[in-house]
Amino acid sequence: MRSVVSQVSPSVRGDVVPRIVAAPRAAGARKLGCLEELAFRLGHVTNDDLRRIAKGYPASAYRAHLLEVADG
Repeated sequence: MRSVVSQVSPSVRGDVVPRIVAAPRAAGARKLGCLEELAFRLGHVTNDDLRRIAKGYPASAYRAHLLEVADG
């Protein structure tokens, strides 16, 4: 199963996704949900899938979070 995010060009993910996530945080909003984590916790993706998805992101707090979830 391919993540919708994984189908987006890495250059777009690397530029757009961090800004989308940062904007609400800068405004003091609560954390946004992590769809990859939700899919993992619901059993739709495996541990290996989650690690592969995470490694598709540039080095960032988001990538680190996904790898931490995958490591258990």
